[in-house]
Amino acid sequence: MRKFAVLLVSALCRVETTSAIRRKARSGEINESEAEQLVRDFRADLRSKRTDGPELIALSVSTKLLNSAARLVTIHDLRSLDAVQLATALAAREVDPQCDAFACYDERLARVAALHGFTIHSPS
Repeated sequence: MRKFAVLLVSALCRVETTSAIRRKARSGEINESEAEQLVRDFRADLRSKRTDGPELIALSVSTKLLNSAARLVTIHDLRSLDAVQLATALAAREVDPQCDAFACYDERLARVAALHGFTIHSPS
């Protein structure tokens, strides 16, 4: 993902990322200190421009975006936050048609994003 200068994400990524980090701590994959540091680092990344990697830009969640996400759930039977992420990407592409890359680990979400014309990138 470091090859991108900017990564657009839903503002909900703060909740999703914190949840994922906390889940890893609960499962013992990382210790409590590591979890706390990862959450702090991620929040700092969202607040400032980075010089050593992609800049993260969190896009607000609006009523229009949530309506779009609800339609995506109905059409593609997506999980709620996956639908919000895809709706965010679609909204970004409306503003900038060159915004055509979509990164995710979830194969199902990747397939649906590809159906909507995105080039899929799996983070590594």
